[in-house]
Amino acid sequence: MHDVRETRRITTLYGLGLLDSRRELRFDRVTRLAQRLFDAPIALVSLVDHDRQWFKSSIGLDVRETPRDISFCTHAIEGPDVMVVEDALADPRFATNPLVTDAPSIRFYAGAPLTAPDGQRIGTLCVIDRRPRAITTADRAALVELADLVDHEIHLRYLATTDEATGVRNHRGFMYAAGRTLELAQHEARPVALVCVQLDGLRDVIDRWGHDEAELVMGDVATLLRDRFGSEVAGRLAGPDLAVLLDGPTSGIPATIDSFRRDLAAWTADANLGVDLAARVGVAVATAADDLSTLLARADRAATLDPFA
Repeated sequence: MHDVRETRRITTLYGLGLLDSRRELRFDRVTRLAQRLFDAPIALVSLVDHDRQWFKSSIGLDVRETPRDISFCTHAIEGPDVMVVEDALADPRFATNPLVTDAPSIRFYAGAPLTAPDGQRIGTLCVIDRRPRAITTADRAALVELADLVDHEIHLRYLATTDEATGVRNHRGFMYAAGRTLELAQHEARPVALVCVQLDGLRDVIDRWGHDEAELVMGDVATLLRDRFGSEVAGRLAGPDLAVLLDGPTSGIPATIDSFRRDLAAWTADANLGVDLAARVGVAVATAADDLSTLLARADRAATLDPFA
């Protein structure tokens, strides 16, 4: 059965643009510090994808990913605290795990969850040893502090993919998150649709009230859009153009668009800008063969031709 909470977590992870990215010194510094502090042969920044764990930073381990169904980190992100396995061979969850019985021969594991800005647990900072061992309360606290450093770097990445005025993803962030989400939905044969919104009248707001006021308007419209559609994948494509990718049933989209138009009309009346704002809305439902660019082009064309704006 489709797990909505897990989909939300995966969408958050995709939106950060970290998966399959190049190695970065700012993450490697933390894993090297963790390796030295815990005198452990392996330290990782592990990101838990839908079917794998991928290592943004890996010290002491040559591979960049392993299957999720055998990963320790999948268990570690289930709770907010550090997960410690003192001896994997004595733990029924891991005693027959190939990462224990074969290379890298894990016996000890300690992982602190990594948290995205929206609170989703997306992975861990973990240290691994090939011998059984225990850690102290102070050790646990130190691992949490190091994980906080990684969280800080993740937050900086989030800011780089977020549009400051609207709080939704910028073009780069949206294309990455929506592209990944579309691929996963297609792989799992789930319905998915793209809604494009072109805000008519923004140029008039700029001419009458200035650019700063226009950016505030876009921020409020983006909030209306997210509140009405409830999508985790929303973005500002350019100037007056917004988009949301809807991962799930599509039958209710027309009614939701009507509600959004009413919300926008009510907001415009209350704002008393002296400018008429209208939303051109276009929808494209994905087929199994669509990539994001194709889907976006169809939705954008439908918005341009929208007779109800």
